[in-house]
Amino acid sequence: MASTTACTEAVPLVYPQEVKNDSARKAYKLKLLKDRPETLFADLYKSGEVSNLIFLTDQPLAWHAAISAHYPSVKKEGICNGWKIKIKEVEDPDTVMTIVNIYKNGTVMVQGNLTQFELDFLLIKERAQQEKSAPTDNNHTLPETDTTPTSGCPAADPEEKEPTGPEPAQDPQLDRAITDLKVKFTELERELVQLRELISQQPAQDTRVQQDSSAISTELTKLRQDRDSNRRELSTVRTEVQELQQERESHMARLTALTEEVRELREERRSYRRELTALSEELQERERVKEQLDSHPDHNQNPVTPIESSQNPPTQQPPSTPSSISSPHANPTPRSPPITQMNTTPSPQTNTTPHPSRPAQQRGKPDIVILIDSNGKFIDENKLFPTHTVAKIWCPNTQHAMDLLSEQQLGSPSHIIIHTGSNDLRSQQERVSESLRGVIEKASTTFPNSRVVMSTLLPRKDLHPDTIHRINSNMSRDCILRPNVHLAHHPTLDINCLYDHVHLYKNTVPIFARTLKDVALNRDQSTPRRRSSPAQNPLRPERHPTGPPPDNTHGDKIILIFFHTMPH
Repeated sequence: MASTTACTEAVPLVYPQEVKNDSARKAYKLKLLKDRPETLFADLYKSGEVSNLIFLTDQPLAWHAAISAHYPSVKKEGICNGWKIKIKEVEDPDTVMTIVNIYKNGTVMVQGNLTQFELDFLLIKERAQQEKSAPTDNNHTLPETDTTPTSGCPAADPEEKEPTGPEPAQDPQLDRAITDLKVKFTELERELVQLRELISQQPAQDTRVQQDSSAISTELTKLRQDRDSNRRELSTVRTEVQELQQERESHMARLTALTEEVRELREERRSYRRELTALSEELQERERVKEQLDSHPDHNQNPVTPIESSQNPPTQQPPSTPSSISSPHANPTPRSPPITQMNTTPSPQTNTTPHPSRPAQQRGKPDIVILIDSNGKFIDENKLFPTHTVAKIWCPNTQHAMDLLSEQQLGSPSHIIIHTGSNDLRSQQERVSESLRGVIEKASTTFPNSRVVMSTLLPRKDLHPDTIHRINSNMSRDCILRPNVHLAHHPTLDINCLYDHVHLYKNTVPIFARTLKDVALNRDQSTPRRRSSPAQNPLRPERHPTGPPPDNTHGDKIILIFFHTMPH
């Protein structure tokens, strides 16, 4: 009878992850059962529930006898290549509680009330061990069973009874044939059962696979989106880092330019102070000269003749008449010795012959060359330098300046004034510094004996002032490296002096021209010589009073005074 004093728990059959298909699962299960014989395993569904209990033994007849003897109410039937034991309840013999299929290959499968069989397994195993140790009886190898027809395997009508005596002897060949047929039918039945299980589990597996595949696809899509988003963020961060680096470099360059500009402004301030001192001294000298002119008896006849004559371009003086000899007395008293000499001369023609000779030479070979763009439209070069032969050449850009800077084009002038590059700002931006550096180098090397004046770029309304400041700073450094190149800076000209984006108002052109002339003639160095030179030139009294001033150095001195008295 059944006992509950000992119990065991079935070992779950868990398949590794690498075991995926059915054939692999079947092989794994068989190997596990062979490695641990007579160990109760629990075969599981996909959901994790126990489907049946299974174990493997090398003595199926001993287990058949032990199970049949353990339970009081059993029904034994025959199946293909094995036996079936139906365990019934004691109180209700018509109700089957557990079904045990014992195959001749040693496989034992339990279905139904699995909990009770687990509780009784150790007791049944002990009884099976006793059956194994009992003396073998050849007549007791096959237990008596009541067989019922199964799928593909005919059997006799079942009859509920215990195994009794030995069966009658049969033909050995028939027994072998029946045994072979039973083995084959058992294999077919087992494969059929497995096929049915696979077919019943396939829809659920397909649905689960589809769900898993859909979930994996969704997750993969999210991962790809995250990857793309991270790549975009990384690209944005890299761009921001590059912009910050460029900004830092721009700020550093701007700081350097501002430092250079501050230094230049300090230099300009000191220069302006020196110029202001020189102007003050010149004004004092002018007042003193004016007092001397007022003391001259002929001064009131034509007091404005020197200034008016300085504003007219130099032309060839006509032959002088006796009535024009008294005009030079309007000049300061230091010029009185030439007047005495002129009064003792019989004919004034001897004093007028030297004047046409120098302009004739200057017309053939200019002393001063001005290369300038459209801002030089209102500059009258003859008024700006009346004592020199001046050639003003339109130079719209730096490339044109490079083409003009040659002895074949300009000859050998003593002064070269260059103002160009503004028209290159739109296309070249700060690269104009390199173009201007090339102009400076070519002018300095081609004309080493000439005084080259480089004019800084004027401000523009359509460009940021920092760009022009940096270009002018670079130009200043380039000019310092060349001993014969000098920089003409225009700090008083700003965007308020422009009537459009580029061009100066006409009334601001004299300021622009004055700076060019000051640097070209080196005003700070030549100012003391201008005050002392009129007393040394004997040709000054012979200038015609009604015509333009003769082309000599004294006319140049008056022009310089006129420009210095102009407002900044």
